Amino acid sequence: MSIEEALKCSERYWQISEKVFGYVNSRRIKQIKKHIEENNLDNTHIIIGRKKKQKIYVEGNCENCGKKHDGTRGSGRFCSIKCSHSFGAKLNIEDRNKKISLSLKNRNLGHPRIIEIICLWCGRKIEVAWRKRNQKTCSRSCSVHYRYSKIEERIKTSKKAKELLKSGKIKSWFTRNKLIPSYPEQFFIRVLDNNGLKYQREVKIGKYFADFLIGNLVLEIDGKQHEYEERKIKDREKDKYLISNGYEVYRIKWKNPVTLDNKKYISIEIEKLLEIIKCNIAP
Repeated sequence: MSIEEALKCSERYWQISEKVFGYVNSRRIKQIKKHIEENNLDNTHIIIGRKKKQKIYVEGNCENCGKKHDGTRGSGRFCSIKCSHSFGAKLNIEDRNKKISLSLKNRNLGHPRIIEIICLWCGRKIEVAWRKRNQKTCSRSCSVHYRYSKIEERIKTSKKAKELLKSGKIKSWFTRNKLIPSYPEQFFIRVLDNNGLKYQREVKIGKYFADFLIGNLVLEIDGKQHEYEERKIKDREKDKYLISNGYEVYRIKWKNPVTLDNKKYISIEIEKLLEIIKCNIAP
């Protein structure tokens, strides 16, 4: 078949190549196009590129928000891209929750995945995973109380501590003065140094340690840990002991001087401290 005859009954160049040469490649298609141009043949009916399918738009309700739409967006299921994304996210969350619930339920593994235990200290019921079935308490605090309620446990811990002390793995309180001071302590060290005051840090008075000893005044910097009731009781006992031994105690509640309010508070406390020191040191 000639190119002229194939051109009349074909819609695309590859169809002409197939009819004339029996196969299709780019070289033959170029040859056909060149032949058509040289002989001025009519090729207006040849389709170039892909055929575009006419899309049929159907009005409907959005699957995510339920609003009516004309169906022109994307697949026609949603009224907007936002609804499309949020619907997909919901599906992912639902699938994930289903998988989690299936994994937690019994799946014929011979034992339940979640079991209920009763705390031996406070008596509260809690749900735990099967791998934690030997757990005796509901929290760390309950665990500590439960262990130290037994005399045997106390004896064991004291023996271990003594062995560690003898071996040199841990050291006792005599190394406290060599500890790196905390940020609040460093701040007040600079304050005392800038004002040319003589002081001692981490001084042992009886069974207690004073943060700063300035003459006869004990300065204590209280962080957040001093807000707990247990710590407040211990602080009162410490203050009573120090006062009974002839010391004055001044406590400063620490607030990081980052905001304006905290800066004002710290500056007022420093002024009060300096006045007390002057009165204490003055003859």
